[in-house]
Amino acid sequence: MRTVNPKQNMRLGPFDRRILNQVYAVAGGVGLVVTIVSPFVTPPCWILVVIVLGLLAFHCGVYRGANQTEEVSFSLCGTEVVIRYADLFADKSSLKVIAFNEYFDTLVDDKLISSNTINGKFLKQLDGSVSKLDSVLENDPHLQRCISKQNSQRPVGKKVQYKLGTAFKYNDYLLVAFSRFDEDNQACLSIEDYVGCLLNLWREIGMQYNGCSIAIPLMGAGITRIGPQQFIPYMELLEIMLWTLEKSKVKLAYGCKIYIDLFDSPDIRQNVNLFALKKSG
Repeated sequence: MRTVNPKQNMRLGPFDRRILNQVYAVAGGVGLVVTIVSPFVTPPCWILVVIVLGLLAFHCGVYRGANQTEEVSFSLCGTEVVIRYADLFADKSSLKVIAFNEYFDTLVDDKLISSNTINGKFLKQLDGSVSKLDSVLENDPHLQRCISKQNSQRPVGKKVQYKLGTAFKYNDYLLVAFSRFDEDNQACLSIEDYVGCLLNLWREIGMQYNGCSIAIPLMGAGITRIGPQQFIPYMELLEIMLWTLEKSKVKLAYGCKIYIDLFDSPDIRQNVNLFALKKSG
């Protein structure tokens, strides 16, 4: 995995290798046709000019498209992966992944859980049924086997701590213990925890997806602090997610896809290039 400067603009230049490779492929095809035809018909100069101008126009089109790609898809370990700009909650047919902290806290007070996060928005839409969710979480046999420890000294929030990557299916959502909480209730992860959590999550998805496609946000792109540098660029987060998916060797049933939904913001658009991901995938 490469290291990306947090301030790096991920726009591809007009002479980027991935863009030029497409132009070379078309130019090679045109050159082959001209070579075959030229012994019988000598192309006039204006046709050669049109060919050159056409290739330049094609190059400009590929360059523009590479920097305005809204969605890419490719196969990884036999499963189709789609990376797109989309609202996670708008997907009505997929099992949607919601990141919780390691305690599966459900108190949205803008201190423990922010109302602006995906986690907070999910809990707010439950309205009066949060207590029902708490009861189901507390009594689920799978979660009970994944308890890491009891933290009775914790002043606010739940006391039961779960292993990172532990997932729990609730209606059409998959709730996952994703981040650790420090003494100030700040979400944080070491890079080792982040990778281990994702590996465990992909395995949990493989066990619990039940023939559904999966919609998952860009994990770690919110308020979670990862590693000593506190920030990992969005592009690198995507690469780590794809790398852990590949290493987990999870393969969903035919027709089931994994959607990685990106929040549509200028910051993410400036620092993520989907065209580049497609070519590396």
